[in-house]
Amino acid sequence: MRITFYILLLVLISCSDKNRSDGKMTERHIEIIQREDSIDLDIIHGYDIFKNQEVRDLNNLGIEYIRKNEYRAAEKEFIAAFRLEPNNPTILNNLGNIYQKIGTEKMALEYYTDSFKSSDSTYINAAYNMGISYCNLKEYEKSEEILKYVLNHTSDKTWQMLAKYTLSRLYLNQNRCEEAREIYKVIKTDLNQYSKLQLNQQKFEIRLENCVQQRI
Repeated sequence: MRITFYILLLVLISCSDKNRSDGKMTERHIEIIQREDSIDLDIIHGYDIFKNQEVRDLNNLGIEYIRKNEYRAAEKEFIAAFRLEPNNPTILNNLGNIYQKIGTEKMALEYYTDSFKSSDSTYINAAYNMGISYCNLKEYEKSEEILKYVLNHTSDKTWQMLAKYTLSRLYLNQNRCEEAREIYKVIKTDLNQYSKLQLNQQKFEIRLENCVQQRI
């Protein structure tokens, strides 16, 4: 069963640091969106660096197309940005998001992996998305490994919460019920702070309640 809770990086202008000594622009934003036609959630959480204004503008335009479900138009903008900054982790990650959206999971995973590598294994967003893609491809061991990498390499409370929630869903997909319950118990209170997660949590909790532990 596919994990329907996933992270989608969309960078919105909220805090732009134009005083960096290297001349790069940094933005940070977090938001949770409940889509009208689905209980799936888009989690917007980013800390992203662009070398020039044009790439940032192309990225943001691509994001606007994603919001309208115009994925091919978004792809065009991200590819234009990619040509200007081919090693930009944000752009590579967003291309992965496009291909995940249109159902080409293996291609999405390739871009997430390139994003992660281009950041010297520091871009947590890409690592998280790799964990989701591996799970959707039923490569559960690799998914668990990269999600634990996220947990061990960031102190950000939101990333910790999201990675643990996804890990609990991964365990549930494998009928590792006790592990799923244990990790979910730790984060349930924090998840309850996000009202837009309510429908997603309710469905998860029903599955968790009915979970039958796998036999070893």
